[in-house]
Amino acid sequence: MSNYRKTLTVRFGEPLSFPQVKHPKRQDIDTVLETLEKGLVELLPSHYQEPDELKLFSGFLNHFFC
Repeated sequence: MSNYRKTLTVRFGEPLSFPQVKHPKRQDIDTVLETLEKGLVELLPSHYQEPDELKLFSGFLNHFFC
């Protein structure tokens, strides 16, 4: 496994920034993920429901960002 870390920049909604941490603890990671999830949920309509149909590119995106 390489030490290369992928960078993901997403530009929509209000900016969120997080401090750079050389060795993040599990709690730090969980806090960032909770903040990101909350920010994304706030962008969705209140009545949003994820479609049951096939999600195109989901396997590709999961592989690309992991």
